[in-house]
Amino acid sequence: MIGITDSADFGFSYAVRGSAPATTGSAIAFFGETFSSGGTAGYFLNRAGGNIIVGHVGQNDDQSVFRVDAPGTYSLMAAFNPTERTSRNR
Repeated sequence: MIGITDSADFGFSYAVRGSAPATTGSAIAFFGETFSSGGTAGYFLNRAGGNIIVGHVGQNDDQSVFRVDAPGTYSLMAAFNPTERTSRNR
């Protein structure tokens, strides 16, 4: 799939969108997978040097969770403990 947009007329435009509108269950909007040891499952590039990836939650996308900017600085909006084991990282 390839998506292209050259629209600069709106405050928000996108070339590719994934949407999982189910309100229950473990719906996933985007999923990247590779079977190559030299491959990359997700690749994000901001040629202008702005944010690389931003995470939001909430019905109106109004609660920021994390951000990674061009130099690789990450901002987490909540406490983060990488050594804490959860069911997701066991």
